[in-house]
Amino acid sequence: MPDASFSHRAVADAPPETAWHRLQDPAVWANVTGIDSTDSHRHREGRLVGFSFTTVIGGISYRGDARVTAATPNETMTLAVETKEVTGRIDVALRPNGSGTALDVAMVMRPAGLVGSFIFPVVRGAVSDGFGDSVERLAAALTDPRDQT
Repeated sequence: MPDASFSHRAVADAPPETAWHRLQDPAVWANVTGIDSTDSHRHREGRLVGFSFTTVIGGISYRGDARVTAATPNETMTLAVETKEVTGRIDVALRPNGSGTALDVAMVMRPAGLVGSFIFPVVRGAVSDGFGDSVERLAAALTDPRDQT
């Protein structure tokens, strides 16, 4: 079964430094389709290195793990995402855009194992339906809440 790929561009109302700082908060990642909640947050020297997550698809709850595999402060972050049923990655690129930040997000996923190959069409459909909106929510979450008035 081929990989599924998704991408979307949004603009955050925050400079890249603020957006980067917010990406270090695993709860912010719960805005991305496929991650409904996070726990077991792991940081090293103030930088996110991973977290566990839960996602609900078709009324069934799945557990997974995300770990940062590449990061350039204020520019890019890549997460490797793994559940028993699906694996993949999420790439985020940040670029200055006026007083804000252009946010390019790409996700690649593939089935893992026999069960993964059975449920993959449903997972792919669910992610496809909500990916763009989820990137817009992520962009909104990258504004420091202290900047909200």
